[in-house]
Amino acid sequence: MKEKNKKKVENIEQEFEEIKTLLQRTQADFINHRRRVEEDKANFVKLASADVISQVLPVLDNFRLAARHVPENLKNDNWVMGVQAIEKQLEQVLCANGLEKIDTKGQQFDPSLHEAISEVSDKKIKDNEIVNENMAGYLLNGKLIRPAKVIVNHIKK
Repeated sequence: MKEKNKKKVENIEQEFEEIKTLLQRTQADFINHRRRVEEDKANFVKLASADVISQVLPVLDNFRLAARHVPENLKNDNWVMGVQAIEKQLEQVLCANGLEKIDTKGQQFDPSLHEAISEVSDKKIKDNEIVNENMAGYLLNGKLIRPAKVIVNHIKK
């Protein structure tokens, strides 16, 4: 009888260990699932932000374009300065949400960040150096959402 009870206890202990291991795996799976759901939610928010910011970028471009064409006699006008303050505020809000302007003028052309729309040939400037920016490019949280449209110096050989 003792032998039979000992065998039952061993079987129960073995089943307990199996159930314990299964419970630990289930708990780990649940923790991993919860982490994946949180990551997916964060990625969704970033993707939604990227879409909204991409739609707002032309507005920022138009503010900049308008600021470049303010007549000289209106540069110190309160209304003009107010509109320029709105432009700055818009840019600050976008930057606070992960937007970063890509450096261009004087930089080396990088096809992963810049789109060459034209080229010049000036021996006084380094080959492949950006000489002008036609449209700003942006990164959002380190990811390219719009390449900068630039003019590049290309020395013909």
